Amino acid sequence: MTSAIINPTIQAAALAGLSNLLAQAIQAYRTDQPLSLDYRTLLQFVVFSLIATPPNVLWQEYLEENYPGDQIDEKGIKRLHKHNTAVKFVLDQTVGAIVNSLLFVVGIGALKGKDSSTIWDDCQRVGYPCCAHYDLKIVGP
Repeated sequence: MTSAIINPTIQAAALAGLSNLLAQAIQAYRTDQPLSLDYRTLLQFVVFSLIATPPNVLWQEYLEENYPGDQIDEKGIKRLHKHNTAVKFVLDQTVGAIVNSLLFVVGIGALKGKDSSTIWDDCQRVGYPCCAHYDLKIVGP
């Protein structure tokens, strides 16, 4: 892996850990309970981030390669390519968001040890009824 993938992955894992710690602290504050860190949940979020970030970096690189955000005008000045930027935004906020949301539900579910039918139920519950049309078979013993 190149540093173009490694650096964002390390940063994303650190942010995932920090955000989970903050979420646990906020939950403890809201419920007026002492903070008792759930290290298992913290680790699940960090591991998921380590797994999910490299494909996301590659997705962003793909979008930039196919829809460059900058263009050089006739005077040699770099300017924002508005159409390509809009296309990237729409693709990322539709296709990218759907795929990432599903992968988050599936990935965290798998890291928590849920079985495939429970994970698909979770997908449907969070708004992906398309999952009901596929029978997920996990290959293994």
